[in-house]
Amino acid sequence: MPGKARASAVSPTIILRDGDPWIVIGAPGGWSISSAVAQTISNIVDFGMSPVEAVSAPRLHSEGRPVYAELRVPRRVVGELRRRGMEVVHSNHNYEPAFASVQVAMAENGVFRGGADPRRLSGAVAIAR
Repeated sequence: MPGKARASAVSPTIILRDGDPWIVIGAPGGWSISSAVAQTISNIVDFGMSPVEAVSAPRLHSEGRPVYAELRVPRRVVGELRRRGMEVVHSNHNYEPAFASVQVAMAENGVFRGGADPRRLSGAVAIAR
């Protein structure tokens, strides 16, 4: 519509630890970028996952209704969401290619590690100082 700004989910993020860059994260992927980046950050910060584990974990996405879930999200979880009244689209893909492809660089104790999302062709490099 004329005069309206286009909504964007672009969310490149730098997380500091003790004032130094700790995690740098971002993703291409349109509508699911925000949820993918947030889930990956939570996987690292809250659950102690490595960058590779964090970008590879099963993912959900929702902007209201429905909730989109990858095939690897357990059926019991999908069933519980439905029991609570949510509409869930359970993908036929273990790694849903329509979801954002998160890339992570992480510095910890002088070691740099990366995680490249398996949902798309990409790569990451680990460097030790």
